[in-house]
Amino acid sequence: MKVLFQSQSNKPKVVAITEVKHKNKWQLSNSELQTDGYNLYTNDLSDNVRGVAVYVSDELSYNQLYVESLYKDFVIIQLSGGTKEKLLIGNFYRSPNSSSVSYEELYSLIN
Repeated sequence: MKVLFQSQSNKPKVVAITEVKHKNKWQLSNSELQTDGYNLYTNDLSDNVRGVAVYVSDELSYNQLYVESLYKDFVIIQLSGGTKEKLLIGNFYRSPNSSSVSYEELYSLIN
């Protein structure tokens, strides 16, 4: 992934990835995922979740939004454009084996 980011002449400004943690490797730190030219935002990778990540180019104006939720596999970034332009980008992971309670938590978060 790092090679792909660096080899592109027209580099992506935002990259969202789900299932950051492999099923058999639950110990993962943000430093293993960092790449030059991008700021990395993840959910709590120390928790028992598959993990999501959002890479945002250093060239953009943005911040991470923190939302209280029982649902844990998400990251939300707010990009700032012009004077009042804002764009929300949400990256969510939903396991195909999720319970109905998990679905409700996700729906509540999105709403």
